[in-house]
Amino acid sequence: MIHYDILESRLHGTFRNHKTSFVITTRYLPQSEFKFMQNLFSDTFLRHRFSKKAVLTLGNTRTHTGEEGSWSELLIPFYTRSQISNQFGNIRKLGVRLSGETKYIDYDIAGNTSGTYFTSFFPGAEFCGWVNFKPLSGTSGKYGSLKVGAGITVGRRHFDYNNIGAYIGYRYKKFKVDFECANGDGYNGRLGSANIHARGYYTTLYYDIHKKVQLVARYDSFTPNCNDSDHQTREYSAGCNYFIKGQALKLMLNYVFREDNLAGNSHRIIIGTQVVL
Repeated sequence: MIHYDILESRLHGTFRNHKTSFVITTRYLPQSEFKFMQNLFSDTFLRHRFSKKAVLTLGNTRTHTGEEGSWSELLIPFYTRSQISNQFGNIRKLGVRLSGETKYIDYDIAGNTSGTYFTSFFPGAEFCGWVNFKPLSGTSGKYGSLKVGAGITVGRRHFDYNNIGAYIGYRYKKFKVDFECANGDGYNGRLGSANIHARGYYTTLYYDIHKKVQLVARYDSFTPNCNDSDHQTREYSAGCNYFIKGQALKLMLNYVFREDNLAGNSHRIIIGTQVVL
């Protein structure tokens, strides 16, 4: 079976002051749970750069609910995201955000509507804030690069919800490791909103055996309802990425073993192609 996950076009422009720009991104794959116009626009925003390291964005953008949940589909190491990223994050919302970086800190702060996919005008407000610290930035890469982050997303959409997460990422030469955990007392992510207490974590290992070939492995654990802690889902994933032309042209091969003590276990082999024109 062939599955097209993303098919979109992007219009990008810059105004004469060279500090203000706009992006209009449209998707053309219908989703059964949304009307065509609700799913049509993804990243659609106006952005003003105060300096090289501070940006104000107004529009529909991906929230920073979790570190991996904020990454573009073009950058994730596997074909699918971790379970906490799918449940809590990986969603675009309409609002205003201030983001930037210094030598030792990256920050991303946003105020959004809690509505998603333009399904409702303003069901409630949401605050999303995330900070990453880079303590090894002053060592010129001698000891690798380390990123330690944490953030919170709080809001209301028919009920109050909050997500708290933490992230550690370390890279040294050809090796990289990511660890992230999150706790959601209710959530409002890509797969929908739910007034349920859930939590989870994952660890991803990367090794670049060649500048074009990368091996990846991930352990991913999720408790979808902490009131029923006996129900847990675990995923054991292994994969290989072949970069024909960087992220613009990439081949992916993934194997995923899913362990679910209620629904039963499953195996998946995923072959994917990433093409950016």
